[in-house]
Amino acid sequence: MSPMHLQNRPFVGLWSTIHLRIDIEGRWANHATEHPGEWSQNGHPERTEDIRYFLDRCAASGIDRIYASLHPYATGHPAYPKPKGLPNALGIAVDAAHERRIEVHPYLAVFLLPGSVRPDHPLKAHAEDFVERTRDERPASYGGGDHGEGRIYSYGYDEVRRLIIETYATLARTQNVDGVMLDYIRYPGPPQDATGTTLVGYAPPIVESFHRETGRDSFAIPNDDPAWIAHRAGYVARLIRELRDALPTRDGRLMEISACTGGDIDLDVRSCFRDWRTWVREGIVDTLCPMLYFPPEQVGRETRMIQDTLSKEAVPARAARYKLYSALCVKYGILSTPELLHEGYRQAMANGADGVCMYRADGLENTGLWEEVRLLGT
Repeated sequence: MSPMHLQNRPFVGLWSTIHLRIDIEGRWANHATEHPGEWSQNGHPERTEDIRYFLDRCAASGIDRIYASLHPYATGHPAYPKPKGLPNALGIAVDAAHERRIEVHPYLAVFLLPGSVRPDHPLKAHAEDFVERTRDERPASYGGGDHGEGRIYSYGYDEVRRLIIETYATLARTQNVDGVMLDYIRYPGPPQDATGTTLVGYAPPIVESFHRETGRDSFAIPNDDPAWIAHRAGYVARLIRELRDALPTRDGRLMEISACTGGDIDLDVRSCFRDWRTWVREGIVDTLCPMLYFPPEQVGRETRMIQDTLSKEAVPARAARYKLYSALCVKYGILSTPELLHEGYRQAMANGADGVCMYRADGLENTGLWEEVRLLGT
C-alpha cells in the first residue's frame, strides 16, 4: 500500500490518534482547542472532516502506515464502557486510509487495559485478586505522567492475559485493520532495586511457577537473579505468544504484530521485562519500533544496539525477517527542525533501520515538518 510516488524510499510511518481519549471530566482530551495555538493529534473525533484532513496530510507526506492510538472503549470489546462521540471513528479512518494507500495498525497501552474495564467487571470488582505484587508483597501500582495512577494487573493470571488478548482479537476481527501494535507491552519500570531491576513480578502464580520449575524460592534469592528475571519476562512473551494464536489472518497470512522497545536489551529486560530478543527469536513479533526520544547521534547508537543484539542470535528464518522501524521524536524540541529530522533519519538508516516512524502527528503539525517528511530519503 505504499504511496505510489514514493515506493522506492524506505518505509515511513506515523504515530497518531484516531478515536481520541476522554479525560476524567468527560471532555475530549485531544480537542484541537485544548492548547491554544497547538494542533493536538488529528482534531476533534466528532468531525469526520478532521480525520480526512489528517489522512490527506499523511498521504501528501508519503506516510506508509499510521500507528493509531485507541481508547479501549473503542475496540468493541464488551468489558469496557461504551464510547461517546463518533461511534466508529476507527472504521471511518481505516476506509479513508486505505483509499490513500495507507495501512492502519492500531495500538493500546497494554498494561493499562485491565484497569479500564467497567466497574462491574470481575477484574475491577475483585481487583485485589489479580493485581501484581512487589517483592515486599504489596500491590504494585503505577503513577504519574500521562497515564494517571492505578493498579498493575499481573500477567501471571490467565484472566488478565485473556482480557488483553480478547480485546486485541475483537478489534482485529471487527475492523479492517492491517495489523496491531503493542504499546507498553511490558511492566512499568519503578520501583527498582539498586541494580535497576524492577521489584515487581511477585504475584503468586509467577512465584509458584518459578518454584515448580526450579525448586527455588523467589523471595530467598536476589531480585536481579538472572533466572528469576527471565522467568518474569517470560510472562510478557507468553502474552504475545497467546495473542499471536488468537489474531485472525489477513488474506491467508498472519496478521502483523508490531511492538515498542528500547534500544538496550539488558536495560529493557531488567527494568520492565521487555525481552524483545526472545520475541524476535520465536518469531512472535514481526516489527520492532524502538521509541528513540533522542538527538540524531543517539538515534543511530540505539538503532545499532538493536541490530547488533539480534545479529548475534541464532534465529529461525522467519524471525530473521523482522523489521526495525526507529521512531523519531519530532515533539518536545528533540528533532523539531528540518536539519535535526533529516539527520535523525540518516542516522537511523545508516545504522540498520528498515524505516522510521514519526512520533507523532501533532508534532508534525505544530512544527510544520510535514513537507520535510515527504523529502526524507530523497
